[in-house]
Amino acid sequence: MLYGPIAALALIGAPAAPGDLDPTFGSAGKVSTDFERRFDEGRAMAIQPDGRIVVAGEMIRTVNPQDPPQTGDRNFAVVRYLANGMLDPSFGVGGRVFTDFGQDFELAFDMALQPDGKIVAAGESGTRTAGGNFDFAVARYNADGSLDTSFSGDGRATIDFGGDDDAARSVTLQTDGKIVVAGYSGNQSDEASYDFAVARYNTNGSLDTSFSGGGTVKTDFAGGADSAFAVAAQPNGRILVAGSATGPDPEGDFGVVRYRTDGSLDGSFGSGGKVFTDFGGGYDEIDALALRPDGTFIAAGGSGISEDPAPGGAFALARYLPNGKLDNAFGSYGKVETEFTSGLDQAFGLALQADGKIIAAGVADQFINPIGRGDFALVRYQVNGSLDSSFGTNGKVTTDFEGAFDNARDVAIQRDGKIVVAGEGTHPDTTSRDIAVVRYIAR
Repeated sequence: MLYGPIAALALIGAPAAPGDLDPTFGSAGKVSTDFERRFDEGRAMAIQPDGRIVVAGEMIRTVNPQDPPQTGDRNFAVVRYLANGMLDPSFGVGGRVFTDFGQDFELAFDMALQPDGKIVAAGESGTRTAGGNFDFAVARYNADGSLDTSFSGDGRATIDFGGDDDAARSVTLQTDGKIVVAGYSGNQSDEASYDFAVARYNTNGSLDTSFSGGGTVKTDFAGGADSAFAVAAQPNGRILVAGSATGPDPEGDFGVVRYRTDGSLDGSFGSGGKVFTDFGGGYDEIDALALRPDGTFIAAGGSGISEDPAPGGAFALARYLPNGKLDNAFGSYGKVETEFTSGLDQAFGLALQADGKIIAAGVADQFINPIGRGDFALVRYQVNGSLDSSFGTNGKVTTDFEGAFDNARDVAIQRDGKIVVAGEGTHPDTTSRDIAVVRYIAR
């Protein structure tokens, strides 16, 4: 039997290593939150200056208790946690808020924190009935989780771009407080009709008419299907919007557009304000952007994405110079691909550490049908794009919740350097999903 300091060391075990779960957060580093034990998903996350963690996504409200968990009315969902992973009782009801726009299918894809503590969530609102119409949807919340009625009258705003399938997929704040939302607009019956769609709001929720004349702009790359999933506001006021664009590769490439502050295309970027990046075959898309202090920026998403007949795909990152050209000092001629499995691996979140290292978070071995599966997946790269061997196993970490479908959607870095990842995790009953948050040791 061991006594004294030796026994204490035995109980403590080996010191935590970079990439390990943080045992001081939630239950052994993980937290799951459900609304009605149906399908709840975290899509975006941000960390407040006081260390509280805000996650936005969707929850499904019960219409008929006998229906399967994935059926019911979908609503915006926002959850706030204390720094230790406990739900914050000062936010909403027991740390949770849901918002209805009056339709049956509404979800938040992204969120942003204002300096005054207010929370902006952006996504879509529509109906699943035949011929249903989907619009951009934006909600702003006060710090306590209540809707901010100084924004668009009741805290909610929607935009119809003219298509029957419009969705806001990303939101960012300009230094002047204006809100920029980006996504796509198109008609479900015509795949080629989809274009990048961007809107800019004044701080009161009205459209900013100094942006492209009416507050909105649509951009087509080359006549095919184009969809934006990420937006970033540069310090000089120019706006980067990124996603997947059809051009030289008919299956879809990384696509990036840069707009001037007035909403016009920035001709000094790429070719006429647009950039394509092909990873060598298959469908490629950007899901996250990160700006670097030197004016370069990193895009992360997936390359070679396919679901049928067999799932496939890899984490894909590209670093661009300020003029839109690939930065050859990063990876292989500006590009990096990372695989976890032979299945569908894809990055959805991106964050930069204070030392410049890059964190990409997403899903490993995703396969939706017939039985959902996948794990949280995290990669840390050196500044030059090489894998950081000091993190996890050769730079990679996976985290499983209950053995079924788990998917990391966003990542952020705390002031102390710890890494927080949010997404969706399988509920212990294995028939439904919860909003899931994980915290990892960084050093």
